[in-house]
Amino acid sequence: MGKLVVLKLGKGDFDQGFPVTLQIGEEGSPPEIETTGELPPAPEIPVCYTQWQQIYRRLDLSGRPIGLPKVAIPIATIADCETAADQLRDRLNDWLEARSGFSTATNKPLKRRSVVWVQSGLPASSSPVAA
Repeated sequence: MGKLVVLKLGKGDFDQGFPVTLQIGEEGSPPEIETTGELPPAPEIPVCYTQWQQIYRRLDLSGRPIGLPKVAIPIATIADCETAADQLRDRLNDWLEARSGFSTATNKPLKRRSVVWVQSGLPASSSPVAA
């Protein structure tokens, strides 16, 4: 089995930051390491997410899941969506690598499966965010 990394986000928002708990251990076993820290404010993440979501919804996909509305015009391209997804991924990676206080626990690359756990009722920032 590989390593399992769980990042639990506490009550917070992208404007103020989030308290977090990091757990690292073998899959199927209790965590070997558990430490707390904070992720800094990152108000650009909800903006990047919203941009990606709007582009995704404008894609002309015939297999769109039920319940996701199509926006009539203009049609976005897969390249537009990939660019927005890359920007979102980069912002998330920068945020997760920020001054979170986890450097001693995560100072080497791990072959791992990662899980981000978010408390129910997480308050949104002033910008729209995904639940």
